[in-house]
Amino acid sequence: MEGFICPAIIVFLIGCYIWEVSQRGSDDSQAYQQVIADGLTLTSSICDFSDPGGEPLLGLELFAEGTIEAGFENRPVDWVVTIRDMEGDEEHAILCGIAEISEDDCYFFTAETELPYEVTIIEEPMLVTSIPLFALTGPKKGPRIWEINAFILPRGNRTDPLSFGTLRISHSQTCVGYTEYAAHSRQQDQNITALAVSMAATDGSVSKREMAIIKSFCAQRVASYEDGAERKSALLETMSVTLTKLQQGTTTKTLIVDYCREFREAGDAECCIDAYRLCAQVAAADDVIERREGNALRFIAEQLKIDEALVNEIHDVNIKIHMYGDANTPSVNRLGMPIGLTLADQKKWLTQEYRKWRKRQGSSNPQTADDASERCQLISDCLVDVDKQLEQ
Repeated sequence: MEGFICPAIIVFLIGCYIWEVSQRGSDDSQAYQQVIADGLTLTSSICDFSDPGGEPLLGLELFAEGTIEAGFENRPVDWVVTIRDMEGDEEHAILCGIAEISEDDCYFFTAETELPYEVTIIEEPMLVTSIPLFALTGPKKGPRIWEINAFILPRGNRTDPLSFGTLRISHSQTCVGYTEYAAHSRQQDQNITALAVSMAATDGSVSKREMAIIKSFCAQRVASYEDGAERKSALLETMSVTLTKLQQGTTTKTLIVDYCREFREAGDAECCIDAYRLCAQVAAADDVIERREGNALRFIAEQLKIDEALVNEIHDVNIKIHMYGDANTPSVNRLGMPIGLTLADQKKWLTQEYRKWRKRQGSSNPQTADDASERCQLISDCLVDVDKQLEQ
């Protein structure tokens, strides 16, 4: 891949002299470097794969310098770079989410090149590849030691390197490790279930329809797991325990705050979205969104730090405008307008919503078409009010 491969390799011939490295160095951005005599010295520096203004995508530039004994001139060779997690005497694979630089789901970089001389010396650190750390997953979350190995191999030979080097780095893995995922997913599903039950109770009771929505989620969630029966039993137990807590006086707000905090600490954005989507479905189960339910949904979205645009997308699918039966619910709240907008921004937002829903008035689904028509009328009324305020 172009983003991971050094575009040119600059090498120099110094007779048949064999270069020996006698100095051990330290890279500013990594734990340390390991020098192998008559081989390659690897160093590294941190890089960012993100677009300007985007969320950081952590990467590592890998550099090499040292001696390569090719045996003859113009020898075709391959660079190969692998990574493994080191835990005491144990070694673990590093999974990679980018197919072009993985083999059997593990990180595996390779690039073809040619050694022009019998003995080649790379005198200055040369970029071998840029490693996308953001796309890699080790066995466990948290501080880890990863070992990077770089090889120069004869073309077509994976076992007899002409030269190689090793570098160990300290890496803090922010995502759940692959050995932890089973337990993590089980706990997250239980938290989603408990949060949904808490959401259902915000209006003072939990209806059969709301419980049916939650049970359906549980059944779908466990269907793909080998231990599905055990997981389903645990989720039903979670529902029972949560209801008991509510009956014993624990407030829905307390439970919501606690479970949302656990979601945030786990750092699993997808589970946060799944949890909010289920809460929206539970709120809509009785075909009415009461004021307390609407407030609870807004509070949960804030606690889970879900983007406003995604919140509106989930509401568009699961909540119909007629469900806001409370006459005291402001129209802008029913439409899902973000809080705190200026009048000019309110007009811009309402205009965008009108364009979106006007297209859906022609839907072949009668419910979608009716909902779109009702929303367009409500948006038009709100636009009239905003225009009046702007004119004052």
